[in-house]
Amino acid sequence: MDEDLKAYTAFQTTQGLMEFNYMPFGWSTAACTFQRAMLDTLGKLPFVVSNFDDVLIFSKSWEEHLEHIEKTFSALREAGFTVKPSKTIVGCEHINFLGHIVGKGQLKPDENKTKKIRNLKVPTTKKEVRSVLGLMNYYRRFVHNFSAIAQPLTELKSKE
Repeated sequence: MDEDLKAYTAFQTTQGLMEFNYMPFGWSTAACTFQRAMLDTLGKLPFVVSNFDDVLIFSKSWEEHLEHIEKTFSALREAGFTVKPSKTIVGCEHINFLGHIVGKGQLKPDENKTKKIRNLKVPTTKKEVRSVLGLMNYYRRFVHNFSAIAQPLTELKSKE
C-alpha cells in the first residue's frame, strides 16, 4: 500500500493508532484494486493471463517458458508482489484455470464442472432457473447453438 494512503486506513485501539501496511480483505474496492494492480504489472506481458492471484504463463518451448517465468517473476518482484512456492505449479502441459483445462493450444471445459451440469436437478423456481442458466452460460462457447438450446429456460426465467 502506498505510504500516502496508509493514513486513510487508520483505526484506534487500546494500544494506540494503527494503520494497515497492506490492503485488508473485505474492503469493497479491494478486489478491483488488486486486479488493476495485477493488470498494471503483467498486462504488457503477452504470454501471461491473470485473474486476481491466479497467474498463467504460456510458452511454445521449455526454453521460452523459462524466460517467460523469469520476466513474470521480475515484474511481480518490481511491483512488490511475492510468489509462494507451495502454490506454484511450473512446467505442466495442461492446467485447470478458471474452470477450464488449458494446454497445448487447447481450451476445454473442466470435466468435473460439466459433470455437475449434467447432474443438476430440474430447477423449480425462477431463482434456480437463473442459477442454472448462469452456470451453463459460462460454458456456452463449447455448445453449438447454445442460445436455441437454452431458449426454453430463458423464456421460463422471464415469465411473470
